[in-house]
Amino acid sequence: MKTLITNAYVLDMVGDFANIEKKDILINDNIIEKIEKDIDKNTIVDQRINAKNMLIMPGLINTHTHLAMSIFRGYKTDKKLMDWLENAIFPVEDKLEPEDIYWNSYLSCLEMIKSGTTTCNDMYFGMDKTIEAIKATGLRAIVAWSIKDDSIKDKIEKTREYAKIYNNDKNSKIKIFVSADAPYTCNPDTIKLCVDLAKELNTGLHIHLAQTIDEESKIKTRYNKRSTEYLSDLDVFDVPVVLAHGIYVSDSDIEILKNIQGGISHNPISDCKLSSRNL
Repeated sequence: MKTLITNAYVLDMVGDFANIEKKDILINDNIIEKIEKDIDKNTIVDQRINAKNMLIMPGLINTHTHLAMSIFRGYKTDKKLMDWLENAIFPVEDKLEPEDIYWNSYLSCLEMIKSGTTTCNDMYFGMDKTIEAIKATGLRAIVAWSIKDDSIKDKIEKTREYAKIYNNDKNSKIKIFVSADAPYTCNPDTIKLCVDLAKELNTGLHIHLAQTIDEESKIKTRYNKRSTEYLSDLDVFDVPVVLAHGIYVSDSDIEILKNIQGGISHNPISDCKLSSRNL
């Protein structure tokens, strides 16, 4: 199916500055063939869209999500993070069925589409159902099973299984990352397993980092180092990495982080809700 979009203001991401020009776009079977001024109006197409006074731009990317948690929005949120997770969320997560994960993820996908978000970087459990929801809505995604000390073998096997399916398919809108949940939920052996798996699969790693002062205190007590140092010493930064939150980072942490392959996913709404530091 061919679609011609005309009279649009097109924002491209070429160069260091925003370019907005009036152009036409020719799409053939969901592949953009041309973005040019005044594409031949006699071109035979199945659909024409007059986008006068409209802006066409690349989709937004949500770099840190837990899609299947949308149903918990507003649930017992008057708590600090650890209290909320341990006494509110973990007990209800234990009751989630596969179909719950599918429909919760589907809802999140619809919300992203509504906001102009076309790609997300998701980590959770039951990701086979989340992948079904992502495929059903046509979004792009990086997906990872969140690995913790108490749930290793099955998630590593799932990660390896799905990476073989999706990461080798050039036409797939879904790619698989490895996820070590967080420094405080993953001991050194678990994190090393995740790093080794990311290297084996030639993929990236998704992990929480320094979301609250309590997390930093736990790591300092256990290992006598900061979370960033802890991850660095375990070779986490040898692979491409997305670090979620990164609120409590020091000047010495920044010196380490400025050289990594990847970066910090900032989550201002979540962090403001938790009153995490001064945002």
